[in-house]
Amino acid sequence: MPVRRAPGFACVVAGMQTRWTPRAPSPLRETAVYVPAQIVGAIAGAILADAMLGEPLVTWSTHDRSAG
Repeated sequence: MPVRRAPGFACVVAGMQTRWTPRAPSPLRETAVYVPAQIVGAIAGAILADAMLGEPLVTWSTHDRSAG
């Protein structure tokens, strides 16, 4: 026996497909999300590495670094 659907079912599905169809993100928006995500990931990775090695999670550098 075929499945009976409500009369407006096709319209609802078509509307959902139109609404949820992914669009190509704008380069500015993509960059605005990508850059902070990379920074947060780098900081979280450094903290996780310190935790795995039993080091203090966050410390200030005491080395004087110079280019010359």
